[in-house]
Amino acid sequence: MRNAGVAKMGFYPTPEESLERILDLLAPLSGGLFGRAALDPCAGEGEALRRACERLGLRPHAVELDEERAKRAKKALAPLGGKVLQGDAFAYQARGFAFLWLNPPYDWGEEGRLEEEWVRAFLPALVPGGVLVLVVPEREVARLWPRLVAAGKVRLAARLTRRDYPAFKQAVVVLEKGLPTREPPPEDLPYLEEAVLEGPPFAPKWAKAHLAPREKEEPLEVFLERARTSPLWERVEGGGSLGGFRPL
Repeated sequence: MRNAGVAKMGFYPTPEESLERILDLLAPLSGGLFGRAALDPCAGEGEALRRACERLGLRPHAVELDEERAKRAKKALAPLGGKVLQGDAFAYQARGFAFLWLNPPYDWGEEGRLEEEWVRAFLPALVPGGVLVLVVPEREVARLWPRLVAAGKVRLAARLTRRDYPAFKQAVVVLEKGLPTREPPPEDLPYLEEAVLEGPPFAPKWAKAHLAPREKEEPLEVFLERARTSPLWERVEGGGSLGGFRPL
């Protein structure tokens, strides 16, 4: 286990100094985010989401797999009226969110890198104009870049602060969801201390946020049994006429 057990189950909390700097950059452009719903689908103990919601005036929604961390996240987000679900985030359907904080597990999964799997799964939860804050290893930024620019405009890409970066060599990307762009990936990322977030204030489209368990797909045998017991099935078995075809 790396770094004296700090990273447990792929859990890498966003360091304090870098978190504060990210929020400092977001705050001046956050007027359109006030009162809107925010989602962190791998929330850990909820600290990053709590801080973001306090600074930007957001309503927190979170999912955390680990039971103990989920309990701490519920406690942290309760004063903000937060909704925290404990379980596998991929078992939930999310849509209508104006803000997405995503610091996913850093590892390989069955279908490739987990960072890409989480981005692919949860970027659709954002409304047009919504804001993604993505914290990942710097080496993964180039891999994720085509998917990110296909979903909107990258407003910021930077390494964490000089103090925080050496531990896990993480970077942050701020994306405004919208029309695809063709911006090439940056060759060299600045540190957060030198990073600038420019452009118009964020203005996400209005939508009602939704976070709920996905509907389970019904097994084929259950569907066939329901069809067999339907009154319509008798007409099929009895060769009932459907009226045939008529010439046009």
